[in-house]
Amino acid sequence: MKLVPLFDLDFTYTTFDFVGPIEGDKGTEDQGWGLAEGSVRGERVSGSHHSCNHPRQRADNVNLPDAHGIITTDDGAKIYYHLEGFGIATQGTRRTTGSARFRTGDPRYSWLNTVIAVDEGRFSGNTAPIRFYECVADEA
Repeated sequence: MKLVPLFDLDFTYTTFDFVGPIEGDKGTEDQGWGLAEGSVRGERVSGSHHSCNHPRQRADNVNLPDAHGIITTDDGAKIYYHLEGFGIATQGTRRTTGSARFRTGDPRYSWLNTVIAVDEGRFSGNTAPIRFYECVADEA
């Protein structure tokens, strides 16, 4: 398998809150909720996005993002995305890795309907640049 650059997404929270930890015999967990927006820049997909993320924060301080959003391309297409993964705290930032799937009814971007992407980013405060790569199977 090879990873082909798909696009860079600037993810900036416009609002974000944790509801407060729940403590139990097996540790502490928290639930977050936030709205984000930003730009999307790539050779094949370019535009803007807005999304809602509701990450769970595990007892070991690892966040589990679960973001659902819409990319609006520069040429007017609407592309839904669903992003899941891990957010791991490291030296004042949070490193993110994850996977994403897409859905669109626009024939110009229908190739995205069968793409699985992986992503990497690093949050500093409420902002993260996230780079997405298309997973392309090697020819057998």
